Amino acid sequence: MAATIADVARLANVSTATVSRVLNGYPFISSDVRERVEAAMRKSSYRPNIHARRLNNKDLNTMCFALSNCRLLDAEQAAAFMGLSVFCRDRAYQTIFIPLQYGPDQSLDASSLQPALESSSDTGGVVLGGTNYPNLLRFLDAQQVRHVVLGNALLGSPVAQTGTIWYDDTSAAREAVGHLVELGHKDIRFLGDVASPMTRRRYEGYRQGMLAAGLASAQPIHFHVKPMPEEASAENDNLVSGSCGPIRDVEGGTRSIVRLQSQADLPTGIVCGNDAIAHGVVRGLGNAGLRVPDDVSVIGFGDLDAAAYTDPALTTFRIPWLRIGATAARMLLPSSHPDRLHDLTYVLPVKFVPRKSTGRARRPGRA
Repeated sequence: MAATIADVARLANVSTATVSRVLNGYPFISSDVRERVEAAMRKSSYRPNIHARRLNNKDLNTMCFALSNCRLLDAEQAAAFMGLSVFCRDRAYQTIFIPLQYGPDQSLDASSLQPALESSSDTGGVVLGGTNYPNLLRFLDAQQVRHVVLGNALLGSPVAQTGTIWYDDTSAAREAVGHLVELGHKDIRFLGDVASPMTRRRYEGYRQGMLAAGLASAQPIHFHVKPMPEEASAENDNLVSGSCGPIRDVEGGTRSIVRLQSQADLPTGIVCGNDAIAHGVVRGLGNAGLRVPDDVSVIGFGDLDAAAYTDPALTTFRIPWLRIGATAARMLLPSSHPDRLHDLTYVLPVKFVPRKSTGRARRPGRA
């Protein structure tokens, strides 16, 4: 197994930060320490990763947005990248975009990520969007690469040197339930795939909101949409349900209404895991001859562009994607946090956007 910076630090009896400074030619290192580090590098046959060294160089004025494990750049991630780009432009920084594909159990090393590191070899830090796992964070940490992860789609816990930025979807879902309760709703359900960490937190907020209102929460309504044969082809695999991109949540929301109706289990209020599901729910209710919000109130999450222009306009929550991207970039600035991003976490609020898809409960619901 190849030697790491940590191995060199142990042999030289210095910190990994000191080894990194020696590698990057910092001038204020004593000759004794420099010689010990260089001797330890020779003894361990350590070979520095030139790409990671460039990636971590704080003097370079470029930032990288890496989109992990997504087939397509969706509107939300694109807005985060735009926020980062505008922030960097105003400060004379360049920005680059790279895709990453890796698995949670994959052993990552310089060779496995080399194409990405080569693409971003002139940058001073990385913002990780998409779906990420702790193994990549550990790798970047070991390589002394400054990085910030968009935490809502992180599967697992951040590692010590990872900066993390979140938006508060749990509180938002709690607020969604409170809004429906104020309108007289008691039979409120949550619709979404809780295998997703984002949706799971939103379901937890729904559960908390129901508890606070003295109402019994229900298990989330799941759905699974099987792709049509032509959809499953290599050319169209972006249409198959997945963790990122324009997935088939609209169809899933529509089919869920069919199933609930067949089971005589239709609630008066539905909190959806995202706007696409909510659009599908509204369509499914319309197909069944039911009116939104007269018969059923519907709340989405995300406030995508279409939300304001559907009929009825969708009540939802606006995620501050531009601010998320800009804040992530600010976290990477050496002037903001010169030494480390240790335990640095930002949680941004989301904004409730009431529109026409919610109204007073007009039929009895189960308490």
